[in-house]
Amino acid sequence: MFYWKKYVSFNHIVLWIGVFLKVNTCYGQIAAKFPGDNNIASDPAVLFTEMCEQSDLNSFFSNWSSNSGVKSIALDPSTYPPGSPGHQSVRLFTTAGVLGQPGTVQTAILYKFFPGGVNDSIFARWYVKYNSSGTLHHSGPRLGGNNPPNAVNPNSPAGVRPSGSDFFYLGAETTQGKTRPVNQSTFDYYNYWMHMRGTTFFPGLYYGNSFVNDPAVSIDLNTWNCIEVRLKLNNPVSSFNGEITMWINGAKVSEIKTGTEGIWTEDNFIPQSGGTTFEGFQWRNDPNLKFNYFNLTHFVDHDQPGQVNSVNYDHIVVARKYIGPMQAANLPIISFTAAVRCDDQKTVLRWQASSSSGDNEFSVERSNDAKVWQTVHVSREIYAVAKVAEYLFVDPTSPLGRSYYRIKQTGPNAAVNYSKIISCLPCRTLSYYPNPAKDFIIFPVQTEPIIISDLMGREVCSSPSDTKRIDIRNLKNGIYLIQHGSEVYKLLVSH
Repeated sequence: MFYWKKYVSFNHIVLWIGVFLKVNTCYGQIAAKFPGDNNIASDPAVLFTEMCEQSDLNSFFSNWSSNSGVKSIALDPSTYPPGSPGHQSVRLFTTAGVLGQPGTVQTAILYKFFPGGVNDSIFARWYVKYNSSGTLHHSGPRLGGNNPPNAVNPNSPAGVRPSGSDFFYLGAETTQGKTRPVNQSTFDYYNYWMHMRGTTFFPGLYYGNSFVNDPAVSIDLNTWNCIEVRLKLNNPVSSFNGEITMWINGAKVSEIKTGTEGIWTEDNFIPQSGGTTFEGFQWRNDPNLKFNYFNLTHFVDHDQPGQVNSVNYDHIVVARKYIGPMQAANLPIISFTAAVRCDDQKTVLRWQASSSSGDNEFSVERSNDAKVWQTVHVSREIYAVAKVAEYLFVDPTSPLGRSYYRIKQTGPNAAVNYSKIISCLPCRTLSYYPNPAKDFIIFPVQTEPIIISDLMGREVCSSPSDTKRIDIRNLKNGIYLIQHGSEVYKLLVSH
């Protein structure tokens, strides 16, 4: 059950000084051993993989236990995750309209059944990209169990609290955009289990409980994101030692277990210090109920008739151990420097990269805000006997303010790597102080005449090139412009 919550919005401050989110690797990391996820299915802890590279849908469907068919599922070569050695993803889509009428599709589903089941911890990792032009109700995977097992369909009725012996599931999905399109959405669980809470909005009914409830845990729906969840079953079945964990793009954003502090608001658990302690998950009270299915669901019931809503998935892995984000398959950029050359104000960029097959391409990308990037130069890989090649690029565009640069390395099969981000400021060839000033301006080094003008461009005073001090006591309070050769600087006069 979801309903609107009001949060206070804060401006996001981004600091690009070599700061990286630490990936939690306490469980190990399967993906680190298989760059590009190539051959990751060979790891003994891996139970299922889907890389979406089949030549047709029939071959694709053969990897799953059941599906909703071609009316709601397609292989999509137009988009796939950065760094993927593949060339397509799978798209689940719905068509809004009146249920039961021709052309209306509310649900797209892919279902994978695991005979025998898993009795302890299970991890699932997937890459996802949403089409933000439409609405999203339930769009995400579910890890669950049925008793008796169901080989073709999850038997998990909506609005019904499980008994402990029939079913349970962990869902992971967006929480916004249910009635109108959004570009950014918070991300949360949607869980059914025997002790789930209900809500006063629907007495006697039980809908998926959420456990993150943090406006900071959000994703950009228009880009690929790596999501991973861990479901730990309770053992013995009489205990409450079940747990859930979530990672987004390699960063752990949630862990809920016995003792987690927080408060319940209706059917939402909000983690916060000083609250009551969560009792833990008793997912089941019957040992015959185990994890035995994984499914991808895309369900939409609010939109204009004919609106096609979709979500893309790729690089799906289900395993008994922590998987982690896909590792880039191409060789890394070893070093990267950038600095503005003061004699002509051009930015000089240098980088080194391992020399390999010659199939790599290096794109220099520039940005004014470290968010929107423009490609300004492309270099092909240089073969080097020493196995390390050096590259140089001089940006002919003089920066007017702070500029950001990064190197994008594109390898075989479109695998992508990025360097660190470096910011550059234009050189200041004129040094002066104080600013603000009230009596005099001091110029320690001056190579050209100085002209001071008001904001209308009218000259108010000037000095020859050997002047070390200018008297400004006759100037009125305000902002003035100092011209030194072709460069212009601001001066604040405040008596």
